[in-house]
Amino acid sequence: SPRNRLSDLSKLITIVMGMGTLIYASTKLVKAQPSSTGLLVPLYINPSSSEWTRLIQIKNANRNLPIIAIINPASGPGSAPDPVYAQRIADLRNSGIIVIGYIHSNYGLVPLPDAIAMVDAYTSFYPGLLNGIFIDEYRSPAGMELYYAQIDQHIKASGYMMTVANPGLPFSESYLPYADIFVAYEQTGLPQNPGSILQVASPPERTAIIAHSVPNLGLAASVINILANKLSYMYITNDILNNPFDTLPPYLEELADTLVSLAGQPPGPILTSKLTIEARDQTGAPLSGYYIVVYQGGVQAATGFSPANFILPIGQTYNVQVQDFGNLVFDHWLDNGSTSRDRTVVLLGTAALTAVYRPLI
Repeated sequence: SPRNRLSDLSKLITIVMGMGTLIYASTKLVKAQPSSTGLLVPLYINPSSSEWTRLIQIKNANRNLPIIAIINPASGPGSAPDPVYAQRIADLRNSGIIVIGYIHSNYGLVPLPDAIAMVDAYTSFYPGLLNGIFIDEYRSPAGMELYYAQIDQHIKASGYMMTVANPGLPFSESYLPYADIFVAYEQTGLPQNPGSILQVASPPERTAIIAHSVPNLGLAASVINILANKLSYMYITNDILNNPFDTLPPYLEELADTLVSLAGQPPGPILTSKLTIEARDQTGAPLSGYYIVVYQGGVQAATGFSPANFILPIGQTYNVQVQDFGNLVFDHWLDNGSTSRDRTVVLLGTAALTAVYRPLI
């Protein structure tokens, strides 16, 4: 039967995105700086739908709000690549939304080769477009550790940055090494005791919740106040069974605004990566000691001297400014030829930029 919903047991994961210098590479999971709990959105909707554009608009209006979209072409990757999906995934990525692909494990009953084949299909159909994999119907009692360890290992070996597990209810801590974030609640309605979500096996910064069949956001106010900035991600929708994820809730913009307004405490984990800035003269010879400043939101985020390596949260927009030194002045950026010493970068992974200098005339 089709699995166009995140079974009433679910999971989620990490972060990244942007629209600028798009260079992907190795990243590491670290504790977040103060920001907001993000949105984990089961986007089980035709990619031609305006709902995809709506989600992009929400991200554009809330640049610092982490958003992960789970795509689900056909209860998994489907049997062939879909060019519309490919284009729309790229649109999500370019807006700063993290995109992960849906697979299901049927609580460990899907044969391991079949589960791995679903991962491989995403890699083949949408190369370089996805950030990770979402495993639905994740077993909660202990006993399948080796099975999930092998899936997670294959996901990471395939170049993905994250594995999101969805048990959808409290689960054995023995699974903690085999996913990055766990959906510890995915059910009809809101948790009766939201504080109990903070007591599950995964630490709060690796925990997410998904609640469907919630008619209006006012009913969720107390839950949001208790869990915001403690959990990594949440999602609340008015949509109902049998497929509560084939539309976006009418109050999604309000939920995003609320999470941003409540930001301030450290939320879940975020990804960081390396931004390298080098300086060279017009012959290509490296130059050392040229001052570089990195700004975020008009505030100085980092400084250094060429060649400089900055470890920064990905999915954020930065402004890089290089300074002159001695008898050499900035001329252009090597990759795009721009003659402006100010450079906007949306960090999606390891990035390297080279500033070219010329003699002062």
